[in-house]
Amino acid sequence: PERMARIINISSCAHAGGEVPTMDQALGNTPPRCFYGDVVTPANMQLYYNSKLCNVLHARHLNRRFEAAEGVDVRALSVHPGIIRSKIWRNNRLLEAATRLISPLCKSVEQGAASITWATVAEELEGVGGKHI
Repeated sequence: PERMARIINISSCAHAGGEVPTMDQALGNTPPRCFYGDVVTPANMQLYYNSKLCNVLHARHLNRRFEAAEGVDVRALSVHPGIIRSKIWRNNRLLEAATRLISPLCKSVEQGAASITWATVAEELEGVGGKHI
């Protein structure tokens, strides 16, 4: 049997702390108040949360459009692959040290990739869309 195509957006449980940007922010008319760099500030983390929320909302929106279109066999999901043991905080000594402490509880990069791969091909998700898993 033919299967539906899937679009998978990578997100995070951090999406829960995100805020939908204003139109001025989305269009770049409002100058950024923060930057991605060596210093992790609450404003920088808010950007991260917002980006993860946008990934979830994008998948939901795409899925609604696909469901409304006749003859389109595509579904969209967002996936939180888990807390991954990576070097994302390598430029921040405090967060890097904290990450080492919880490292035994984290997934390896390969395990995180396996979660994403599962969401891409799992038969139990056939026809499922608009969800954050």
